[in-house]
Amino acid sequence: MAVKKTGRMVFCPICNIEKPSNEFYESENPHDGCVKNKNGNIINMGYVHICKNDIAKCYLEYLKKGTIQSAVYFTCALTDTPFIKEVWDRYIELRNEKIKDGKISPIQLKTYNDFAKYREQLKSMKKATDNWNDFSATNIDYTTIMGLKKPDIALEAEKDTLILNWGIQDQMSDYDFLNMKFDKYTNGVEFINPQQEDLYRDLCRDRLIERKINEKRYDGKDDLNSVQTRIGKLMNTLKVDEFESTKPKTMSEQSLFEKIRLIDENNVQDVYKEPTKYFDHNKIHKYEEDMCLRPLGNMLVGHRDFNINIDDIERYNLD
Repeated sequence: MAVKKTGRMVFCPICNIEKPSNEFYESENPHDGCVKNKNGNIINMGYVHICKNDIAKCYLEYLKKGTIQSAVYFTCALTDTPFIKEVWDRYIELRNEKIKDGKISPIQLKTYNDFAKYREQLKSMKKATDNWNDFSATNIDYTTIMGLKKPDIALEAEKDTLILNWGIQDQMSDYDFLNMKFDKYTNGVEFINPQQEDLYRDLCRDRLIERKINEKRYDGKDDLNSVQTRIGKLMNTLKVDEFESTKPKTMSEQSLFEKIRLIDENNVQDVYKEPTKYFDHNKIHKYEEDMCLRPLGNMLVGHRDFNINIDDIERYNLD
C-alpha cells in the first residue's frame, strides 16, 4: 500500500525544533509511531526521532572512534535500526565495487554517509517475512563489533587515506610496500610540482606489480617485460637510476621533470618551426642594444653609432 506524503512536522531533540518530515528517515518501527492494520499495511508512517542531518553528524563522531562497521552499528543503536549481518556484508561488497569502478571518488569517501547507504541496502533486501523493524532484530554479536584490536582500528581509520593515495590494493601489506618504496625513493627530494609526486607514485605501483608477478598473484594484463620497461623509463625520467651520483639534485635538475612534461604535452616541431616569431616580442633586447650597448660603445671604444631617434621611444614595449 502506497504511503501518502503529508506536511507532517516532526520534533528533533538535538535541534530542539520541529522540522518537516522529509528531513527524517521513514520508519516501520512501532516505536517511531508507525501504525499498521491487521493486514500489515501501513496506516501511519513513523519517523526516526533524530533528523538526518544530526544522524550524519553522530555517525562521523562514531567513525572517529572506531571503524566504518562500528560507526554504523552504534548509529543503528542510536536510531533503533537493526544491524543485520548479511545486509552489512552485501553493502560492503557493493561499496568496494563502486570504489573500484570509480563511482565513489576518494574525495567523496572523506564524508561518505555509510549509515544512510546501509539503510537503503536494508530496505532493498528486506522481505515481507523479515521482522527487521527495530534494533532488537540485530543478529551480530556486540563483542564482534568491539573486539577489534587497537592496531586494526588504526589501520581501518587510515584505509581511506591509503586508497586516496594508492587506489584499491589486494591486502594491507601491499600498502605497506608502496609506502616503504615511496619513502625510500623520495628521501631528500623536494617536490616542485604535483606531477613529479605522481611519477614517483607510478613508479612505486609498477614496483608492486613487478612483485606480484614474481609472486604469481597478479591477474592483470601486463607481463614482466612490459612492467620492467615502464619502470626503467620512469627511473630515467626521475633520474633515480644514476647510481654513481650521490649529490642532492639541484633545483635546475629537478625542474627537468617539468620540462619533460611540457615537451610531452606539446609538439616541439610546431613550437620551433618559426624561431623568430616570438623573439624579442616585447622589444626588451632591442632596447638594451639601442639604449645601453650603443652609447657604451660610443663612449668606451670610440664607436660613432648615432642611428637612433629618441622620439621613437614609444615603439619599445617595456611593460
